[in-house]
Amino acid sequence: MLKHKLKKIYKYEYWSFWAFYAPLTPFYLWFSLKNRSLLYFCRVNPNMKNGGFTEYSKSEIQKQIPQVYRPKEQVVFSNEDFKLNLKFPIVAKPDIGERGKNVTFIYNLDELNFYLNKFENEKIILQEVLTEPKEYGLFFIKYPNQEKGKILNITGKEFLTYKGDGKQSLKDFILNNERAFFRKSYLLEKYHCRLDEVLPKGENLILEKIGNHNRGTYFYDATDLNTTDLENAVHLILKDIKGFHYGRLDVKTKSEEDLKNGNIKIIEVNGANSEATHIYDNKYSIFQAYREVLKTLNHQSNIALAQKRNGVKAPSIISFLKDLKTHFSK
Repeated sequence: MLKHKLKKIYKYEYWSFWAFYAPLTPFYLWFSLKNRSLLYFCRVNPNMKNGGFTEYSKSEIQKQIPQVYRPKEQVVFSNEDFKLNLKFPIVAKPDIGERGKNVTFIYNLDELNFYLNKFENEKIILQEVLTEPKEYGLFFIKYPNQEKGKILNITGKEFLTYKGDGKQSLKDFILNNERAFFRKSYLLEKYHCRLDEVLPKGENLILEKIGNHNRGTYFYDATDLNTTDLENAVHLILKDIKGFHYGRLDVKTKSEEDLKNGNIKIIEVNGANSEATHIYDNKYSIFQAYREVLKTLNHQSNIALAQKRNGVKAPSIISFLKDLKTHFSK
């Protein structure tokens, strides 16, 4: 529909990564000048490849978290035989990846084999599906000279959901809801057997269970849910991850109250490439969003500068470009 296509133009949350961040290039150059390096951001997390900007292993980070704070998982290679130690359903995702690409729910062995056959000798994470219904992104920073870090902001996530009203069919919902509309080809194919179904009022169907913005999830600012108990819990969980100073933790929890009390499980840790995703809340204008992003990037620059003083080096331009080439060739 035309109105949805127009929204993709004037609503920045639907812009591509490059379109949104291009106006911030002068600030990137300023931060680079301050740090005397174009790749200063790679210094923030010295024990993650490229600081967690690209081509870093998610499983290597995840395994450093105590098991009680994360889902059970199994790391396999796509072209090798293995015995599955998890019960279906499971979540499958590449060990190296971002923005929800190729993250999939798997419900049986045939689906798992079909999924693995799409990759050529690639490391894959298989993860149990957690029952906790709430998902949040916690943006964490910790300066090298500090004993404890802090949560800079929190992003709440609302999964793309068809809410029954007893009138609108699933197909009509997909075509009329702006978030579903931008995924209509995928959703119309996925639910082709249920398109004429009309859910009774009060019944809901989650159409996309992957909590990623480009998968139709609505992100909102939930920073007001931050508490001392939550920050203490995050400090306890991350203390065994050596050299982690900047990034976002994607977590599951039972309720807002459980989040405040620090009762969380971490499903993924992201590094220097992490976005301050709370800016996609509809309450932010584009100018307010840029202000929030710059606040976050300023912390990144200052942490990188502190790491430089501690002797941490950025990768060479050549090796970084090789990693970028590998990333974009996938």
